[in-house]
Amino acid sequence: MRVEFSGRIALRAREYAYVHHLGNYDAIYLASAAEAGVNVMMTWDKGLLRARRVDGMWIEEPYEIGEPTLFSA
Repeated sequence: MRVEFSGRIALRAREYAYVHHLGNYDAIYLASAAEAGVNVMMTWDKGLLRARRVDGMWIEEPYEIGEPTLFSA
C-alpha cells in the first residue's frame, strides 16, 4: 500500500518523535504505517522497537521460522 506524505502524517510523526523519543525518519515510518491502518509492524530497527505499541499498532522484531517454538520438544 502506498501512503502519500502529508501534513497530517508530518504532525503525527512529530508527536511520535517527541513522545517515543524517535528520530525523524523512524517517526515518519511509524506515522505512515499508522495512517495506512497497519496493526503489526515488523522491524529490525532498534529505535522503532523501543516504542513497542503505538496507537494500537504492535511493533516487534521479526522472528525466524521455527523459533521460538510454542512447545518444547
